Amino acid sequence: MIVATATALIILFGGGNALENYLVDIKKPVNATLESKETRGQVLSLSKTLDRQLKGLNKELTKMSEGLLELHTQYDSKPEDFEVTIGKMMSKREEGQKAILETRNEMKQLMSKEEWTQMFSFKK
Repeated sequence: MIVATATALIILFGGGNALENYLVDIKKPVNATLESKETRGQVLSLSKTLDRQLKGLNKELTKMSEGLLELHTQYDSKPEDFEVTIGKMMSKREEGQKAILETRNEMKQLMSKEEWTQMFSFKK
């Protein structure tokens, strides 16, 4: 049962989002690609804000994961207890995904297609 619980946690909540990695570590490509100091500042600010949001959400998810494992160790835990916790975790995960997509869209509006393509070619 412990293995099943741990496996479920890894499948549901493990690993970072690939798009997240493209958006939070972009200082070098931003400075190399964007000529406008104002635009560079806006894009980097969005990236920093996203990074803080995601780190906060990840801390919350870690705490919830620990709570889920604690539920597993309690003999009297009911399936409903797990469902409530997993539901909350999925909501937090969705919140992070929305933040990533919103940040991507905000960044995209600040750049031309050419700048966007060039900036993210650094990540390949």
